Amino acid sequence: MILESDPGSAEDFAISIFKFSDPNMTGMLDPRSCRLGGINYYVLYITGYKIKVDQRSMSEKYQSFFIHDAKPLHILFDDVYKSKDVQVMKKVAMDSKR
Repeated sequence: MILESDPGSAEDFAISIFKFSDPNMTGMLDPRSCRLGGINYYVLYITGYKIKVDQRSMSEKYQSFFIHDAKPLHILFDDVYKSKDVQVMKKVAMDSKR
């Protein structure tokens, strides 16, 4: 794609914005990979983006939630207490106290 000066479609590297459901929950972690609907993503905690890195199409469940110039912006709320993220945050906090 880069060598051909072709940015691809909006879905090729789809970006979705997720916000933690608890407004008091803040933090910054290293990027990590995850799967949504069987598709690979990377999570960037500084900005709250999840970026699709899989060549497969997004599952129908998530297709309306990626940034596209012809669609309204949707922000998904992520229940941090039911995610792997809160466990990682707790571990980082505990390790930093040592």
